Amino acid sequence: MAIDQSVLLGERPSTVTPLVEIEDLRVFYRTVSGIGRAVDGVNLTMQRGEILGIAGESGCGKSTLANAMLRLTRPPGYINGGHVHFHPRNGDPIDLLTVDDGALRRLRWNNLAYIPQGSMNSLNPVMRISDQFVDAMQEHGYDGRAAQAKVPELLQMVNLAPYVARLYPHELSGGMKQRVIIAMAISLDPDLVIADEPTTALDVNVQRIIIQTLAELRDRLGMSIMIVSHDMAVHAELVDRVAVMYAGQIVEVRPVRQVFKEPLHPYTQGLIGAIPQVGGTRVRLEGIGGSAPNPTQWPEGCRFHPRCRFATAYCHAVHPELLPEPGKAADPQAPPALVACHLYHHAAEMGRTDGR
Repeated sequence: MAIDQSVLLGERPSTVTPLVEIEDLRVFYRTVSGIGRAVDGVNLTMQRGEILGIAGESGCGKSTLANAMLRLTRPPGYINGGHVHFHPRNGDPIDLLTVDDGALRRLRWNNLAYIPQGSMNSLNPVMRISDQFVDAMQEHGYDGRAAQAKVPELLQMVNLAPYVARLYPHELSGGMKQRVIIAMAISLDPDLVIADEPTTALDVNVQRIIIQTLAELRDRLGMSIMIVSHDMAVHAELVDRVAVMYAGQIVEVRPVRQVFKEPLHPYTQGLIGAIPQVGGTRVRLEGIGGSAPNPTQWPEGCRFHPRCRFATAYCHAVHPELLPEPGKAADPQAPPALVACHLYHHAAEMGRTDGR
């Protein structure tokens, strides 16, 4: 999907009210080659009312992070440590990693909803769409008749006609199935919807419909959305801020307009350079040399240094911290812009004086 430069002309307003605070989250996998550290010390805060994008190549830990937040990690994966503090609309903050199973079950759908990767295959093939809505809503305390009456309204929210409720999944197109899953996710008005690759395997026109649907729902319902996607064009069209992951860690977190106007981390620069633009001046696509490292053997120092054109001996030896963007005064009305790169924080040690 190409980037239309017009979508980057303005920024959506941000807020400083936290919804989710992830602290030192670690998710490992037991493999025959050793322990794979798929998510390795992630710290990230999501604000209430925003759309936050999680970007990066396949294998960087995006989906593992999303699954861990909802405690959906399955063996051979396991949560090695950390905290995920969730602030519901009503009530005290809850650590999603330590809360008991009963409380977590009550939070899901009511406060936390999930659109899984490959969600078009998540519908029960032998049940009508309306029955699947009612099943889920009754499980979380809804009266059956009230749930049945609400289904047409939910379908209309995602621009589907009421008759869709009477159909079976095989009678729907891929885009219609995806919108049904989105409607099910918002059925109980959750605080947060986590969407894992919501536009994968859809053509460009349907992708745009899904993106517009999610944006409209955020504006209409006031919920927060976390978008997990390798497609930077999706983030350009939809999100307020982007958190870029590489090798199990966050390497850059900044407003979407800033990221596409002036990406800081060399990895982020590579991701943006590898996609086409509509209305831009760049005619040649640039790739990122090399391949992502093995999670059982992360490189010493900066994990991106084997592929980075700016890397020095200092990068090989010292791991960069995720720190505020230098030279920028902190804005109390917005989340901090962060980058984990020695080019900006240790220019002297690298023998540089220009900070890049």
